[in-house]
Amino acid sequence: MRKIIWVLFFVIGIFIPSITYIYNNSYKIIRTKEYNLGITDEITKDIKYSQDINIPENIKKIGIMFGTYLRNNKGVLKVSIEQEKVKIETNIDVSKIENNKINYVKMNFSKLKKGKATLTIKGIDGKKGNSVCIFKSSDISLGKINRSQEASGIMYEMTYYSFNNIVKLQLLYLMLTTIMYIVIYKLSKNEKKNNKKLYVFVSLMIFFMINVKVPIVSFHAEPYVETLTNFLMYGIQKDFIQNLLIPDVGYLPLFTRIIGLFIIKIFGFNLKWTVFLMQNIGILLITFSASLFITNKFKKYGNFLFRMCVSIILGGGVTLTSSVEGYYFFNFVYYGFVTLVFFSLINFSRLKKINYLMILLLTFLIITSKSHYITLFPIAFIILVLLRKKINKRERIYLVIMMISSFFQLLFIKMNNSGGLVNQELRYPTISEILYRVVQQFIFVFFPVITDMYNIGFLNIAFLIGWFFLLGINFFFLIKLKNKESVISVTLLFLIVGVVILNISTTGNMFGWNQPYSWLNTSIILNARHSLFIIISYICLIILMLYNMKKILYRYLNTHSIFKFKNLKICEKIVYISISFILIIRFSAFDNNEAKNQFPNSIKIEKAISDWKSYYKFYKSENYLVPEEPFLLLSQNTDVYLVSNNVIKKENSLQGRDKSIDLYWIEGYINKETLQIHEVDLKKEIGINFLYTERLRANNFDSLKIIGLNEKNEVVWEIKQLNNSEKQFVGFKIDNLKKVRRIKFYTLDNNIAFVKDNIFIGTSDEYY
Repeated sequence: MRKIIWVLFFVIGIFIPSITYIYNNSYKIIRTKEYNLGITDEITKDIKYSQDINIPENIKKIGIMFGTYLRNNKGVLKVSIEQEKVKIETNIDVSKIENNKINYVKMNFSKLKKGKATLTIKGIDGKKGNSVCIFKSSDISLGKINRSQEASGIMYEMTYYSFNNIVKLQLLYLMLTTIMYIVIYKLSKNEKKNNKKLYVFVSLMIFFMINVKVPIVSFHAEPYVETLTNFLMYGIQKDFIQNLLIPDVGYLPLFTRIIGLFIIKIFGFNLKWTVFLMQNIGILLITFSASLFITNKFKKYGNFLFRMCVSIILGGGVTLTSSVEGYYFFNFVYYGFVTLVFFSLINFSRLKKINYLMILLLTFLIITSKSHYITLFPIAFIILVLLRKKINKRERIYLVIMMISSFFQLLFIKMNNSGGLVNQELRYPTISEILYRVVQQFIFVFFPVITDMYNIGFLNIAFLIGWFFLLGINFFFLIKLKNKESVISVTLLFLIVGVVILNISTTGNMFGWNQPYSWLNTSIILNARHSLFIIISYICLIILMLYNMKKILYRYLNTHSIFKFKNLKICEKIVYISISFILIIRFSAFDNNEAKNQFPNSIKIEKAISDWKSYYKFYKSENYLVPEEPFLLLSQNTDVYLVSNNVIKKENSLQGRDKSIDLYWIEGYINKETLQIHEVDLKKEIGINFLYTERLRANNFDSLKIIGLNEKNEVVWEIKQLNNSEKQFVGFKIDNLKKVRRIKFYTLDNNIAFVKDNIFIGTSDEYY
C-alpha cells in the first residue's frame, strides 16, 4: 500500500506537472500572420495553387484557411506535399470545409523530413460559383504562392514537436528528479537513521524540479534587470564594504548582497557563469530552506510524505503567486520567510549552542534583506511583552534578534531616500480595503483562477466570513492549548494583515495593490512577489492547524476512550496522506499559471527579450545597449531610438539605480501584432552600434542578417543576428561604425525577410 501511495503521489504531484512544462516547451505552432488578408480565385477544376514551405521536425498537423463564400459548395480538392522523391496527398470534400477557419488535412506526415517542400492545392471537379477559395496574406516569411504576381502567401498553420537542447535538458532533469524520488522512497523506510541524507536528497529533488519547470531562471539563466543593475554591476565596480550598504529601492538587501559578492569576486572574470551561479545558488538556498521541514525536528507535524509534500510546494511549487519573479536571484530571500517560520517551531532548548547561534545569525541576515520583514517588528515586540514570562531565555533572545534586525531594516529605509518605501507619501488604507485584499489572497489559496462562472460577490463575502472563522478557531486553539503552534498561527494571521497594509501603503501604482476595488469583483493582484509572505503564511497555517486539531482531538478521544491509540494513528496517517494529495494537486496543477503571470515573457524562453549568453560580453564595453527581463533596454553612453510606422522617435530613459546606466521600458511594443517591414529608412545617415527587433514568430526557420546602405545605396556593412533561430526578439551588433541611411532584412541565404515594425537602434550619434 505504501508503494502505491508513493507512486500515485509522484505521478500526480511531480511527473504530470513536469511533463506539462516539457510539453508546452516542445509543442510548437507556426501560422501565417494575417497581414493584408485577401482571397485567391475559386479553386475550380484544374486550378492549382502551390507554395514552397519549410517542413519542421516532427510535424504533426497542417491546416489551411479556406473561404466558402458562406455557401454550400460541392466538389473535391487534392492537397499534396512533395519533398524530393517523397509525395503525400489526400482529397478534401469541399462540402465539409469550414469558412474562415483553419481546416486540418489528414496525411501521413511521418514520411516527411525537416527541410524544404512544396504544398499544392488543386481543384479536381469544382465549378465556378460552387467552389472554395484560399485565404492569402502578405506574410511571405513562410512561403510565397508560386503562381501569384503579388507577394502573397497561403494562410496555413503547422504544429510540430521540437526536441531542442532545452527540452533535452528538461528531460534530463526530470530523470534526475525521478532518481532522487526513488532514493528518497527507499531511505524514508528508516527515516530516523537517514535523516541527513533525506534532507539533502529532497533538496536536490526540488532543485531538479525547478530546472524542469523554469529553465529560464536555472540552467538557461536569464538575469532579471535588478540582478544586473543592483548586484552584478555594483559588485564589479565597487569594493566589498561599499557594496554592503548600497540600498535596493530604499531597503537593505544584506544577505543577497553577501551571496552575490562572494560569487562575483570569485567568478567575476566571466559574467556568463557569474549570473548562472547567482541564479542557481539562489534557487539552491530556496530548496534547502524548504526542505528543513522533512528533518526529524518537525516529525510531530505529520508523516514523512506530508512533510515532503509541504517542502515541494514551498520550494518547488515554482510560483506560489503565479509569478516566477521570486526565483530570480535578487528575490530568493523572500523564501527566507519559510526558514523563519520553521526556526520558530524548533525547540531551542534542545539545540547545541553552535546550532542556536547559527539560527540567530541566519535570522538576522534574512530579515535585513527585504523590506517586507519590517512587519515582524511589532509582532515580535507584542509576543515578547505578552509572553516574556512563559518563554525561555533562548526564545526571548530569538525575538530580540528579530526585533533588532527588523528595526535595523526600518531605520535603513528611513535613512535612504533613493526610492522604494520613501519615494512617495505613505497611503493609509481603509479597513474595507484591507479586508478586501486579505480576502483576495485567501481566495487564491483555493481558487487560483477566478472567471465569470463564479458568483464573485458571494465568493468574496463567503471567504470574508471564512477568514474571521479562521481567526476565531486559531484564537480558540491559543486559549485551549497555549502552545507555541497556536501562538505562531495567530501571529501568521496578523502578519498577513500587516503585509497587505504594507503593500497598499508603499507600492504606489505598481503591482496593482492600489487599483480600484469592489466587493462584487475579483482582484488581479495575486501574481506578484509581494504576495509570497501571505501565501507561505496560509500554507504554514494549514500545517499548524492540523497539528492543533490533532492535539485537541487526541485529548478529547483519549479522555472518552472512544478509539484505541493504534486506531488513532491509522486515522491520522490517512488524514495526512489525503491532505498531501489535496495540497500537491492544488499547488502543482496551478503553479506558474500564465493566465495570471505578470510577465509571461519571463516563462517562454523563445519570447524572452533577454539573451544573456549572446549579450553578456557587451557589459565590459564603455558603450552598450542590452535587452533584459522584464521588457527593459539597458544602455550606457548610447542613445535609443524607436523606428516605427516610418517615424523615428528618441526614447525617454527611466531613473536607474546606477546613474551611468539608462533604462528604457519597452513592454508596450513587445509581442504585439504590428505591420511587417523589410526595410527601414532612417531619413539621414547615422552610425548605428546596436539594433534590436522582433521577428514575425519565434521559430522563423532561418536566422536573419541586416544590410546597411548609405545615401548612394551602396552596401556599407552586412551583420548576422546574434541569437539562435528560435528567438523571437533578436539583436545585431555593428562594429563597423560607417553611417547608413537604410537597413534591409534578409535571411542568411539572401531571401527577403520581414520583421515587426518596431525597431530599436542604439547609437552614439545624435540623431536630431
